[in-house]
Amino acid sequence: MFKNLRTSTKLTLLCAMFIISIAATTYSLVAEKQIAIAFARKELIGSKFLETLRSIYDAALIGRPFNPLAPEPDASAHKMVEALTTAQSDAAFALHTREVVLDLSSALSRLGSNHPVGDSTNAIELLAKMQQLASRIGDESNLTLDTDLDTYYLQNILVEQLPKLLGRLGELHMVTSGAAGVATPPNETNAHVLVLEGLIESGTSEIKNKLTAAYRGNADGGLKRAVDSTYASLFSSTDAFVARTKAGSVNGGATTETNSAALEREYEAVVGLANRAWTVSQSQLDRLLQLRIDMFLTKMSLSLAMTGVLVGLSIVIAVMTYRHIVRPLEGLENVVSMVRETKNYDVRIHDNTTNEIGRLASGFDEMLAELASARDRERLEQAERARVARLVTAGELSAAIAHEVKQPLAAMVSQGNAALRWLGRSTPDLDEARAALQKIVNSGHRASRIIENLRAMFKKDANPHKRVSVNGIIRSVLGLTHHEIQKNGVMLQTALSDEPAPYVLGDRVQLEQVFLNLIMNAIEAMNATSSRKMLGVKTEIGKSGEVLITFADSGSGIDADKMEKIFNTFFTTKQGGMGMGLSICRSIVEAHGGRIRASSEAPNGSAFYVELPSAA
Repeated sequence: MFKNLRTSTKLTLLCAMFIISIAATTYSLVAEKQIAIAFARKELIGSKFLETLRSIYDAALIGRPFNPLAPEPDASAHKMVEALTTAQSDAAFALHTREVVLDLSSALSRLGSNHPVGDSTNAIELLAKMQQLASRIGDESNLTLDTDLDTYYLQNILVEQLPKLLGRLGELHMVTSGAAGVATPPNETNAHVLVLEGLIESGTSEIKNKLTAAYRGNADGGLKRAVDSTYASLFSSTDAFVARTKAGSVNGGATTETNSAALEREYEAVVGLANRAWTVSQSQLDRLLQLRIDMFLTKMSLSLAMTGVLVGLSIVIAVMTYRHIVRPLEGLENVVSMVRETKNYDVRIHDNTTNEIGRLASGFDEMLAELASARDRERLEQAERARVARLVTAGELSAAIAHEVKQPLAAMVSQGNAALRWLGRSTPDLDEARAALQKIVNSGHRASRIIENLRAMFKKDANPHKRVSVNGIIRSVLGLTHHEIQKNGVMLQTALSDEPAPYVLGDRVQLEQVFLNLIMNAIEAMNATSSRKMLGVKTEIGKSGEVLITFADSGSGIDADKMEKIFNTFFTTKQGGMGMGLSICRSIVEAHGGRIRASSEAPNGSAFYVELPSAA
């Protein structure tokens, strides 16, 4: 169908498909970038929440009970709860952290209530809740799902490593400074200190590894320049703090007031440096995320601009194509149509361009000139050949159409009379009339298909074959001939193979016409006899896998001297026959790669055998 469309229509379809493709691609591009931008913006929301959590870490770890020299509890716990509530309110639309925030707020409130005996338990619980909130923020804000190497490892340090390090530093200082508020045996204290010191050393080592991986993923090196010195100071201060606590453990936990003050200064320094590293890292994370968002926006804008330019150029090219291809082709088509309709070979296209269409037009003009010069001397000869060819072709086609369309036309006449009778009753039966008219329509469609198939046969067109059921075609044909079979008193016997069911590759309409011709020939042959009328139809699978269809009747049979001629064109044994039916049947069967033969059956009657390649 597409090849028969006009060039202008094809060009319009091509432009439409191009626009649709561009629109779909643009939509996908924009949607993809919007998803990536939304992803990064959600990470920024989580980063902002982490800033609030950092301030809570800073305030909590330098106060009691982590720092015994800190002043008595004041309103700092209440301020931390307020800051946490505000941060949760700002991020509530994007992050589902409300339950964890409420738990952390409760822990802060309990810590600020100044219960000396419970300070240690509340402090450990507070650290756990803060670490839990940091992890939840990372999960909910997509930080832990970041795909860029630098920001992935940087967020891991902020979400996991630094909160753990700060928590272990605070717990170590609380244990070694005696701020727990509960008497603990020295052996248990020393073991606890050793475990915490090992965890801190492991944590700093893990942070170093994460930083190294983040530096590798940062192409411009800006991340290392921004945070490396801060983390170096943190690691140095952490090592000094841990070394001093180890020294205290080796001395049996005995500390002087001077040592306690020095340890306190080192603790405050390492906590300050950790918070400084947190702040610097978070600043870099925000910078990298914002750079990524800006990059996405720039790329999206650039892609949209390029797409717009491409669309504009395409429209210009389409207009130029229409002007320089479609219009010249339409002019060529008009000249061709004029020559075809008027046989006037004196018209010319006059296209002086040097492209393919111009060369084609020049060649066509030259051809017209040659035809005009040869027209007079060739006219009689060509006219005579055309007349003979038309007569032969028209004769064969007319005979075939007259033979094949006779049955649908007879059915249409019969159903039309039936419809008139139903409508002529005193109370017209509209349902029956409608059914009869529908059958007329179906017969008309069938006649149209028959004509198209005959036309294709005469044009040598190769209709695409499909896998069809032989039994289904036979049942359809028997339904079409049911009235004729009953009207002529024919007893029908069928033996259709179901295991396995026969299938062939073919044209259903053509095969229907073969089977219909053979059945109608059998009914007409039996009408000439007064004996019992028997029609047998059988399908089976042959030894070589081919499909065998047999049509046997109890008619007068076929004379031996006529057996070899019955498939010839214009040969008939029927009074008033045209001799086209069996010839067409043979052409159709052979076109399907099969063969058809006939035989006389004893004591009377004949049988026709159709063999077709199986498509099982």
